[in-house]
Amino acid sequence: MGENNLSSVKKSNLNINEFFKSEEKLTFLVGAGVSVDSPSQLPLASNMMKALIKFSCTKSEVEKILNIQGLSFETLLGIIHQSLNDDLKFLDFYFESDKPNIEHFVLSEMLKKGHYLATTNFDFLIEHALLQTHYPKKKITPVITERDYQKFSDPEKLYKNKRIPIYKLHSSPKNIITGEDTRNSFINTLKLIGSNQDKNNIIQLEPFKAQILERISNERSLVIIGYSGKNDSDLISTLKTMKGLKNLIWINHIANGKPKGDLYEYNKPETKGLSNLDDLDQQLMEIKKLNESVNVFRLNTNTPKFLENHLEKKEEISKEKISKEKFELNLTDWLKVKINEPSELTKLFISNKIYFETKNYIDALRCLERLFMLSDESGNNHWKAISLMEMGIINYKQSNYVGALDWLRKSLQVQIKSKLMPERALIFKYIGLVYQALREYSDAIINFELALKENEKIKDLKQKSDIYNNLGLIYQEQHKFEDALTYFESAIKLNERFNNLSKKALNLKLKGRVYYSKKNFNEALKYLQTALKI
Repeated sequence: MGENNLSSVKKSNLNINEFFKSEEKLTFLVGAGVSVDSPSQLPLASNMMKALIKFSCTKSEVEKILNIQGLSFETLLGIIHQSLNDDLKFLDFYFESDKPNIEHFVLSEMLKKGHYLATTNFDFLIEHALLQTHYPKKKITPVITERDYQKFSDPEKLYKNKRIPIYKLHSSPKNIITGEDTRNSFINTLKLIGSNQDKNNIIQLEPFKAQILERISNERSLVIIGYSGKNDSDLISTLKTMKGLKNLIWINHIANGKPKGDLYEYNKPETKGLSNLDDLDQQLMEIKKLNESVNVFRLNTNTPKFLENHLEKKEEISKEKISKEKFELNLTDWLKVKINEPSELTKLFISNKIYFETKNYIDALRCLERLFMLSDESGNNHWKAISLMEMGIINYKQSNYVGALDWLRKSLQVQIKSKLMPERALIFKYIGLVYQALREYSDAIINFELALKENEKIKDLKQKSDIYNNLGLIYQEQHKFEDALTYFESAIKLNERFNNLSKKALNLKLKGRVYYSKKNFNEALKYLQTALKI
């Protein structure tokens, strides 16, 4: 970033080096960028995505999928997890490296001095840095599960007992200090992030994590390291709501940047010309706009060199601890050895899903037609039913309701004939949605109720909440307001169970609209304000 012509971004006079050496209380928020440098050498999300796409997609679609804009890491993980029905084993690659780099060692020294740290990283490199500098293992406290977050919510108290908490905002499959298996918490977190990925303004961190991040940053300076600002919507949307910060310093890594760095400060933005700014500038400007009392800075620097400057002489031992050997495990080879390669039918389905999630419906249909043809030839009714159903769903998305009904009913026939069960709830749900779009409400209600009946067998709470939501909308449309309120309330209760804030906000808004239609304006206002707050 050069000098900006807007008065909103100015070169700062703050001496950042003195600031770091002062008594200022710091909280570090650490992203994947810190684990890329040697000897850690873990892949950036973009490189991991590339390897996973090559491994799990049909060969003829790989190049096209690699060029898709707007596919997030979490969405891809969700698709592969669902399609391979595994427990995200492919992410275990992140745990193979036990070679912390200079950034991890500096952060471990900062932790020993009483500063706080939260990270979205899956790796254990900060723990390894603490262990390799002989910090007592039993005093290192990774905070991963919801229970951990409740138990270790007071870092000050932990530090008084010489315990160092490491708050894992995206969870982790394992607690390497206690040996506890935490994979369920990890999978739930990634599912939640993936399901909200296109809603940039919804806080996607689970509420208990967002609250802790706010608590450990309150009245402190938040230093952000290892993030680009491009694909960090769950982080950015959380930062926008944090009122108690003193300073926010975003360290923006520049490979050939000066160790001292160039520091910029943000003032309340002008209304014009913000579109000329890069992604990170726009995000920081937005944070400043929402939290005027917070001093917002961007430091352009070579991150490892900048951090290294802050190791005191007595801490130079940390540099000696850095492994001379690099972590050099080949990701592509590792995937082939550790993960069973998907069948061609599964690869076609994954390719279709990636196209579907990025709204490339014509490409998705091409994959589904091949999937249908191959499954029909081989007599594989499972994939035949799924390909027909997915074609029906895409036709619904394209507002081709006649075609959608045709494909969905064909899929249902294959499932009934072959006694396959799992997808019936989804098929009835989409048939209901088609009838709802056609305003044929009695047929829509019949199919939504069939979907709920089938859902009892598979216990898919997210799908159940969607169906309640749609029934509420139909009854609202028919002016059956009490029935509508009942279904919206049922949806809200389910959304609270799995922390889906975007859906909860939507249903609160819909409840508010029902009360508005009933001319009960006080109740309407109450629900609309609650939705707005979320």
